[in-house]
Amino acid sequence: MTYFNQRASFEAVRSLASGSIAASYANVGSVTTHPARIVLLQNMTDAGVMISFDGGVTDNIPLAANTSTVLDLSSDAVGRSIMQLAANTQIAVKRLSGAPTTGSFYVSVVYANN
Repeated sequence: MTYFNQRASFEAVRSLASGSIAASYANVGSVTTHPARIVLLQNMTDAGVMISFDGGVTDNIPLAANTSTVLDLSSDAVGRSIMQLAANTQIAVKRLSGAPTTGSFYVSVVYANN
């Protein structure tokens, strides 16, 4: 596989409104369709959240209110070894403390396409 021929493609954005973010995990849209090279997590709510990458089984990444983070999984590729988030990954969120009252949580996925 030649990496110079690949282009960035985007899955449809996934979102979860603040009213659906509770003390228990809620899925943010459907599972990922493609292996993700870059994942943008945007917490545009007024409360901190915990993010899970296995559908709510494991607490993985906390994210403060009104912040975002980029997971650039393939930026440090070595040779033909590239880290990616697996296809069929279910991303879920729950509140950390107080319930969010405004905004939404968003997930954007970038994958390589020939």
